[in-house]
Amino acid sequence: MFLQNIPTYRIMLITGHKSESSFFKYIRVTREENAATLAGHLFFQ
Repeated sequence: MFLQNIPTYRIMLITGHKSESSFFKYIRVTREENAATLAGHLFFQ
């Protein structure tokens, strides 16, 4: 869901995470995944 650009707070409502720090530890986004997501953002087009 996170890699499909669903807002973090909406995913946290489903998963039950109360803080973004615990959520991000749970999903373990790699540097490569983060770079790919940012590369597709309109800001970098």
